[in-house]
Order: sequence, then C-alpha cells, then structure tokens
Amino acid sequence: MLFGLFFLAMSLNTDSPPPSPSEPPALNITHAQEAQQSDALQIASLLAGQFAAWNAKDIDGYMQVFWRSPLLVYVTEGSVWTGWDQVKATVERQYPEKNNMGHAVLERLQTNIVSPETATTIEWWTVYFPAAKVHGFSTSTWRKFPEGWRVIETHTSTLEVP
Repeated sequence: MLFGLFFLAMSLNTDSPPPSPSEPPALNITHAQEAQQSDALQIASLLAGQFAAWNAKDIDGYMQVFWRSPLLVYVTEGSVWTGWDQVKATVERQYPEKNNMGHAVLERLQTNIVSPETATTIEWWTVYFPAAKVHGFSTSTWRKFPEGWRVIETHTSTLEVP
C-alpha cells in the first residue's frame, strides 16, 4: 500500500454518467496526476535502493538519496547535522563496524508531491539488530534536481523495542 493516499486523492470523472452500484467509478487521470505518480514511483525506488544499500552495509549507497550540498539538514534524536560531508562522516563514525548496522525494513511509505519540484515523504521502518529492534519514522523534504530527486531535509525519530 505504498501509494494508497496518492490514489485516493485522484479525482472522480464527473463527465461520465454515474456508475452502476456494481462497477467502480471511472478515474480521470490527468497528465499532472500521471507525472505525480511517476515522481512518487521514482522516490519509492530511491528509498528502496537506500534500504538495500543499508542492508548491504554500503554507506556510500545509503547516502546517494541525499542532496550533496553543505545545506543538507539531517536531524535525529535531538542532534542536527548540516551538510552532506558531515552527515556521511557521522554515519561512518556511528558504524565503524559495518556488521553492526542491522537489517532495515521499510514498512510503510507516504509520499506527497507538493509541486513538480518538491515532495515530502514519511517512512515508517524497523531496524533489526542482534540484541534489539528499533522502530522509527523519518519525515523528509525532497527536491527534484537535474540528476533526480534528492532529500534536502530529513528528521528521524526512533523507539527501541525489546
């Protein structure tokens, strides 16, 4: 159900006669909605790649979704890091032993295409470590650059579960 909210937001076609009770209403999918769906799929693909990179213990791959800029903002558990280089250095410092990165599972994704150049996402996830599991969610702001969608700001909250 990655794109349930997007599909629920599509407008019903009011130019056609009302559907019979046994058939679903027709959807009027405009070019703009098709573009939004394409953008949402691109972002979902980037996030799937990010989770795959994390699980492969590939920090460089994990970092690919982030805007490679000194203006990147990364907030987690009361700490704020700015800049792609600082974020990458922090992640590398937190996981000097890559086998301690755990296994991350994206459980749910909500994407809101705000404009052709801006989107927001909420990602619900769990990371399984040998001694614990951590549930969390991240809210991210995305911007579309010539090289594609990139996270320009993200905030993560977590809860360790025994």
